Amino acid sequence: MATNQFYNRREELKELKNASRDLAAGRAIVLYGRRRVGKTELVREFLKKESGNGLYLYVDVLEKKRVLESFAIDIKEQLGETISFNEWNDFFDYIHEKSTKKPFIVAIDEFQRFLETAPEFITGLQRQWDERLKECKLLLLLVGSSIGMINRITRSAAAPLFGRVSRSKIRPFRYSGAREMLTQLSEEEKARFYAVFGGTPYYLGMASKFTNVKEAIFELVLKKNSALSEEPKNLMEYENFRTHARYNSIIQAIAAGKDNMKEISDYTGVKDTTLPAYIQRLRDLLDMVDVNNPILGKARKGKHMITDNFFRFWYRFIFPNQSAINLGNISLVETQVEENLEAFVGKAFEGIIKELFIEYQNRKIKGHTINFDQIGSWWDRNGNEIDLLALNTRAKTLIACEVKWSREKTDIGTLNTLISRTKLLNFSGRIILAIFSRGGFTAECLKEIERLNGLAIDLKELGKLFDEVYE
Repeated sequence: MATNQFYNRREELKELKNASRDLAAGRAIVLYGRRRVGKTELVREFLKKESGNGLYLYVDVLEKKRVLESFAIDIKEQLGETISFNEWNDFFDYIHEKSTKKPFIVAIDEFQRFLETAPEFITGLQRQWDERLKECKLLLLLVGSSIGMINRITRSAAAPLFGRVSRSKIRPFRYSGAREMLTQLSEEEKARFYAVFGGTPYYLGMASKFTNVKEAIFELVLKKNSALSEEPKNLMEYENFRTHARYNSIIQAIAAGKDNMKEISDYTGVKDTTLPAYIQRLRDLLDMVDVNNPILGKARKGKHMITDNFFRFWYRFIFPNQSAINLGNISLVETQVEENLEAFVGKAFEGIIKELFIEYQNRKIKGHTINFDQIGSWWDRNGNEIDLLALNTRAKTLIACEVKWSREKTDIGTLNTLISRTKLLNFSGRIILAIFSRGGFTAECLKEIERLNGLAIDLKELGKLFDEVYE
């Protein structure tokens, strides 16, 4: 399957289309997100739909003269116009003229590179925007992969483009989007691939060439110098995380199941007074770490988790075994993956069900309207837990879910356990019971769930629900 085929991004394309419609005055939008999430493909697809009305420019790490030359070449190739630029102001004059009478779109990819190679371009853009470009029919798309550098340009009050641009963060696909890149697989294998490679289109594009997830892991991640073997490490360097070892230790700790501040601090040796700052940066810049606070519980009991499946896999199996991999002992890591993969996928499967509820907000699943203002897990100090709760505080309704990634059929015992745990919630409203089961259900369990007017959904039904997300 080709990796350059365009997938999904319906909402993002719709937002860009709305921004370009009836463009009476200038508008600047920063499209940012970490590497590989498909920002460039999104912009190119949008410009394709705006044929002849837009210009795509790529900023390489070059001196000013060569960048200006490359801009002129791009204009010749895309618009058929022969032009030359000697200074940045020549370029600003050009886009001003193009957008004075009719709408014009300019996308500048890897825009943040100007911060190091030509900061005068950014200050020049600030001045030109204030003086004339904001009055033109110009849609300016500034695309950036280094989130830290984009923040320096746009986010603080002292930033040159602060208050002049809107910001749109491009994130990896949820499961509904990832499935579109894995159409050749069964629903079970789709879940496995997503659990390992996450929703980043670049990773999925390579993984989609395989039909077996273990083969994809070996070829793309385990083999020395394979395509994704050092991807998380490279991302850290790209974002200029100076204390790589410390960040790596923190992420590895969370991947290993150390989910509270004390456990992470003990595991890494990072003082609990400074640890929150590191975690906050991982959260804000990379969307890699978040805190899962229990629904109907106390926020101080929150558990830290790695939000990206591929990074969770890499830090769980690859990072702690790099010596073995470098020595060629790949079979050692393969054995660890083999022994733990199903449990690893099971945790990710809970996330897939959470995404289903998000996709079906204000829609119905088998007759039940999905409407919630809080969603997450629940647990107590005695080890009792419920995989997923969707709570509507105003209507006082709660959907309590058990998520089973097992080949065995779910039996009545699982349902009874879920019922007993809901009684520990001290919730006075209506509770709807739901079980999602990879292996299906016994006849007794299915009959009882139906009697209780609950939800029983197997993989086949789950796939159908995701197929209907965009209908």
